[in-house]
Parts: sequence; C-alpha cells; structure tokens
Amino acid sequence: FEPLADAENADYYLATGLSRVCSAARSEATDNSARLDEYYQTAYGEDADSETTDEACAALYLDTIGSMNTDDLRYGYYVRDYTPEDVSAAYREICKDIVPLYQTLRDSIESDSRYSSLSGKKYAVKEPFSEIRRYAAQISPRLAESAEKLTGESLCTVASGDSCYDGSYTVSFPKEQTARIYFYQGNDCFDFTGAVHEFGHFHADWHDRTPTLLQRTCIDLAEIQSQGLEMLYTHFYGDLYGKDAGYLEQFELLNMVDSVVTGFAVGEFEREVMQKKDTLTAEEVVGAFRRRKEETGFSLELGQVTHLYEQPGYYISYGVSALAALQIYAEMAENFKAGAALYEKIAETPALSGEHRLMRTLNACGFDNPFSADSIHAVSEHLAERIRQLNAS
Repeated sequence: FEPLADAENADYYLATGLSRVCSAARSEATDNSARLDEYYQTAYGEDADSETTDEACAALYLDTIGSMNTDDLRYGYYVRDYTPEDVSAAYREICKDIVPLYQTLRDSIESDSRYSSLSGKKYAVKEPFSEIRRYAAQISPRLAESAEKLTGESLCTVASGDSCYDGSYTVSFPKEQTARIYFYQGNDCFDFTGAVHEFGHFHADWHDRTPTLLQRTCIDLAEIQSQGLEMLYTHFYGDLYGKDAGYLEQFELLNMVDSVVTGFAVGEFEREVMQKKDTLTAEEVVGAFRRRKEETGFSLELGQVTHLYEQPGYYISYGVSALAALQIYAEMAENFKAGAALYEKIAETPALSGEHRLMRTLNACGFDNPFSADSIHAVSEHLAERIRQLNAS
C-alpha cells in the first residue's frame, strides 16, 4: 500500500491500524450526519421561518467549515489548478458583462406566455434517452457507442413520483468498465436537458478505468463533460420542439448563464467567509450572501445552497465549467463539427484520475482561458447576438 500513499500521509497509513481508521470514519460520518440533519430541518422543516432561517443556516455553515482546512478554499480537495484570485477577477468581469444579459434574458423568458408551460407536460420528452441515442451519431461515433451501451445494456434507472428521490446522478464501475445512471423524470421541460447532462457524465465515466478507491475527481472537467453536451444537443431542438425550439433554446441558455452567475457569486461568498471564518458572526455571513445576491440578481436563498453544507467549496465549479461549455456553444454556432470535436477532446480526458487539471486540459484541448476578461466578453457578445437571432426567428 505504501507506494499508493503520498509522502505526507504515508506514516499515518503505515502506523494506523484498520480498526482505528474505521472507527474514526464512523465517528466523522455520525457528526456530519447529525449536522446535515440539523441543516435540512432548519432550511426545509415544517417549522422553518424565513425571518430566522438565513441566520440559523449561516451559523450552521460556520460550524461546518470551522474544523476544515480552508487555507486554499478547499481548491486542492477538488483538484483545481486555478486560484481564488482568478475567481475574484473573473467575478468582476461577469458582473460587468454577463449579469446585465442574465437579467434581460430572464425577464424575457418569464414574461413570455409559454413560461407557465415549462413546468408542465407540454415540453416533456417522453423517452429522453431514446432521443439522445437518435442524435448521438451526428455528434461523434464515440458518443453513439456510449448511447448504444446505455440503452442496449439498460444501464439507466428511470424513476418518477413522490416516493422517489427527485435528483439524478451517474455512478462509475471501473472494474467492469461501465457506469449507471439514476434519472428522475419530472415530466416537464427539464427531462431532456437533465437526461443529456447525466449522459454526458456516463459518456466520459464508463471509459475511465481509475479504481474507485484511487479516484480524485476534477469536478470542473466532469461538469464540462455534462454541460458541454447540453449545449451540443440544442442543435436538435428544431426536431424536438418545432416552432417553440427558439424559446426552449433560450431557456437552456438562461440555465447555463444562471450557472455562471450563481456559481461565481456563491464562489465569491465562500471565499470571503472561509478567509474570515474565525471572526465573522452569523449575521455577517448573511450580509455577505445578500451582497452577492444584490450584485447579480440570482434567486437562491442561503439555506437553499445545499452544497455549502454537504460539499463546501464545490459550488464555483458550476460557474467555471459553464463558461467553458458556452465556448463550445459559440464554436458550434460557427461550425457544428468543430464544436463537437472540441467537446470530445474534453470528454476523452479522464476526470476521475486526479491527473488532469482544468487549466492545463482546456489549453491542450483548444479552449480559451475561461477566467480572462477577453474570453468572458467574447462569451457575452456571442450570447447577446444568438439571443437576438432566436428572438427574430
């Protein structure tokens, strides 16, 4: 086992018996479970009061990160090769270039008469994975292979109804070189994009042979593998949604832009709190969150960001990966095959091995630096032009 342990922790593993490791793990799991139970009861329980919930959740967040090493905002834990300073600089550019577009796009989507139908069955795709397979070969032979494996080997559990978990996720099984999807079907417009998102993870993960116990996931790469595929499948919205394709494409763009804005806003909030965690009060934490909300107009409340309590430091990855996914979207607008090729370069990069970091991989695959002012401005300019085209069609 010694060659598999890094030098910093080798002595711990060699000197600590398995029973002690198991005991410590059980104790930590019990503590975390109790803390999460308290969070869910506070944020979502029957007695939750909006007047006091935010401050109580802020106190729980401080408690959650209190014993953690947050010197690098847990960036090392998530296998990142960018810095909090990179995020802060990009956040300022996002507030300048993308937030106004975000607010205009959201107002346009929500004021449309079709908005109320998005949560109903009108735009639900009954067999989303069958539709995914139908178009996969137009993106790449490798994607078509993954679609055939998923559907041909019945590697997806589709659930619906109140008795089922209403989220979706993908799990890899590297020893068998396969993966499985659990997909919750809500019978609304989110079914297709949600299925595409999970299929993006499946497509990348079933090829990855990194043993489970040695996996160190680069979350940023993993999310580009899912969000980038969402962008590519907007190419087929005309077949799926007919005359409403443009509206559904704008709604998908709104979701992606929301990932950018909310991801970076929450990332900036976490940077501030983690750097001052020993001196901030719960009231000050609430104030920091509300400042980011006022700056960007995102819609979440503090207690609704479950990642803060389950996986502190994670949330920025949604924004970073969405910026890269929007580069794929811009590329496919000029040349669909070029956009598909850009996506496949990312999808072929193992995100679970811990060997591939975001910035090096993006550079090797031909992406622009997502944190640069020029790149953020280019994304916002392309989005604005594409939205004008969709409104005019």
